[in-house]
Amino acid sequence: MLEFRADSAFFQRKILEVCERRRLEYAIKVPMWPWLNLKTRIRANAPETWECVDPANKVEGFFMDLPIAQWKRAERVGVFRKRVNHKTAKSVQLDLFHPDDGRWEYSVIATNKTLGLKALWRFAHGHSAQEKAFAELRGGYAFDAIPTKRYSANTVWQKLNVLAYNLMTSFQLETTAAAKPRSLRRTTCFVIQSIRTLRFTWISRAARLINRAGRRILKLAADSGVREAYEKIESALPKAA
Repeated sequence: MLEFRADSAFFQRKILEVCERRRLEYAIKVPMWPWLNLKTRIRANAPETWECVDPANKVEGFFMDLPIAQWKRAERVGVFRKRVNHKTAKSVQLDLFHPDDGRWEYSVIATNKTLGLKALWRFAHGHSAQEKAFAELRGGYAFDAIPTKRYSANTVWQKLNVLAYNLMTSFQLETTAAAKPRSLRRTTCFVIQSIRTLRFTWISRAARLINRAGRRILKLAADSGVREAYEKIESALPKAA
């Protein structure tokens, strides 16, 4: 099963149709476009008591159908409101209720997933790994450096950086990466260490090359954590190959 979550920039008719054709389960934030008439529809469908979604953050919500005549389709949407103590942005605050009721920030999420409100809220606000990957490429592999004044050489430099990143990530997945507990946010499946961490833990280690009985031996300082990592890698390498 493939799942797709995105912000409001991806709430487009073609994208929704592609998701349907390819049987992708999606959760996409709905922009507050005036022509969607969200304010009127939410006011008409809002229950007297909203379902509590996240007590710690004071989030409530309910489900409703959102007809979109211009696109000749209807979306099942989750409507969420979060109590805030600051003045809300005009594009977010729908001003549905009397000011004495407090201030709320509203969000709407279109989905074809069979999730409850709590699970949909958590899934839609989960984070993917691409931003972390971009940061790792820039900070750990010097992807943002421009070493020469030639386009071709700089292109090769960046491709080698991406290749090195993919190599280290794949190596960890095959050897040392620990599985992460699954959660409603659907984050990454494994814990991937940064190249900086790997350098300090088991790449750039102080060692001495000695000759013992005609055999060359790389002798490292006693460290149970490093030894455990090396042994884990050694046992996993035959399967990875």
